Amino acid sequence: MIQGLKYGLGDAAINDRPIGQSHGFPSGHTAAAASGATDLALHCAPGDRAVAAASAAAIALVAGSRVGADEHTVLQVVAGAALGALSTVSVSTRRRAAASASATHFRSETKTGESGLHLALPDTGAYPLRSADKETFSARTCSTALRPI
Repeated sequence: MIQGLKYGLGDAAINDRPIGQSHGFPSGHTAAAASGATDLALHCAPGDRAVAAASAAAIALVAGSRVGADEHTVLQVVAGAALGALSTVSVSTRRRAAASASATHFRSETKTGESGLHLALPDTGAYPLRSADKETFSARTCSTALRPI
């Protein structure tokens, strides 16, 4: 997508780099940084403000370095950051919807019959499972501890 925009815009003024070359819109380095940082914040540490702040700082450092090196304008790095983050969120949303559609739902019961741990697992089984006390289950543990709803 990024390269398509760069070459599709051709000699348009928005595509000019500060050093006089073309193919500057949007910043591919900043788009890649924003995509990686967004993925990290969304999937590796969701809800962790420190990780979100560090991710934003990483994007800003890459963007600043591209502007500081006269490789891009501020508009070009802002566009790159937005496209990188939005593309990652878009892919993540589609992936989550597909996994949810193919999920197998499980429920464990406590001894009194009250509902306990509730899980939704994609058919791939590639995601780790954790109980409320953060204990990680293996596939073998889950297959014996949980029953399909």
